[in-house]
Amino acid sequence: MKNLFLSIIIISSYQAYPKCIPARVEIDLPDTMDYTGQYHRIHPSGDYIIASSPGDGRMGNASIIDLTNRDDSGKIIAREIETQMKNETYPVEGSWKLISSPYDGKGMEYYDFDMIKSKKNAKEVDSAFHDAEHDEYYHSSAELTPYNKSKGTMSFRTVLWKGSRYRDYSVKFDKDGNYQSHEVIKKDHRLCNNVTSNLESPIISKDGTEIASQHSGTSQVYKINKDGTCDLVNDLGYSTSKVNFSYPKPNSKGALTFTASGYYIDSSNEYGRAVHYYDRDTKKTKRISSAKDERPRYPGFTEDGRVIFIDTSDEAFRVVIVDPNQLDANGEVISNPSKCIQEAGTGSSKSKSTGSKTISQ
Repeated sequence: MKNLFLSIIIISSYQAYPKCIPARVEIDLPDTMDYTGQYHRIHPSGDYIIASSPGDGRMGNASIIDLTNRDDSGKIIAREIETQMKNETYPVEGSWKLISSPYDGKGMEYYDFDMIKSKKNAKEVDSAFHDAEHDEYYHSSAELTPYNKSKGTMSFRTVLWKGSRYRDYSVKFDKDGNYQSHEVIKKDHRLCNNVTSNLESPIISKDGTEIASQHSGTSQVYKINKDGTCDLVNDLGYSTSKVNFSYPKPNSKGALTFTASGYYIDSSNEYGRAVHYYDRDTKKTKRISSAKDERPRYPGFTEDGRVIFIDTSDEAFRVVIVDPNQLDANGEVISNPSKCIQEAGTGSSKSKSTGSKTISQ
């Protein structure tokens, strides 16, 4: 009886011990798409990627790369979902309930992502609503109050590049999540009006409380105050691509990911453009793409902390998914990391939305 009781304890302990997700995963991309010059945004679950192509002029199409399909062996099979959306399409960060798509000279279209996912032919899905006055090409958007299906409400902010002008919207949905109406609750104010020059390539944080931009040759992060003024909170000291914010976590300032030349970060670095991870708590930067990633583009965070980017190397186009906790300063896998993102169903708990969480070992 004692031996049986001991065996139960050992088995239970083994099953509860957290298991790390793979440190790096590569997924081949379909050859039906032209990945040259694409702009990418990553869904909170990591299951979808917006891929905007430049096309003719600036009116190329935007597709969704769907990573939810697997073959009999369990291998992820990426597929393209064609849509009506155009180049520089950008999600309303947070839940991705809405996706904003600019049409030069015609304003901004907002699409319901749930509708795009559910339709057999997503190209038949029209926009949920249209703002003809909000007419600019480069922009970013984020929820201010998260989408609440039971209440049928959400509010969000869209920031334009030129002059850092922004609009805040309130949106209502029916009980099934279908769009009902919207209202512009704040219109054409200039964000960070206390900053002496315009912010370049402004990217808003996942919760709409911060904004990152290029300013005087360096990437900076500002806290957005209620009156629209901004306070500088991070100055990286070097130029980067458009940054991507991690999702808010308790007791943490979070992280940023971006591409940049290693030399700009540290003159001793000899590698070229790579994906980097900046820890805003420790103020340390490390490379998280490996030497084999020749042309990584527009990395982004998932809600559980993974970073996903697309590499357009000469050999193949692929999606790369990494756990930054399990990589060293050169983007190579650590054999015994001190912490990692946990696989779904292992350890004591898991994230409801992503099935994983960061744990220390």
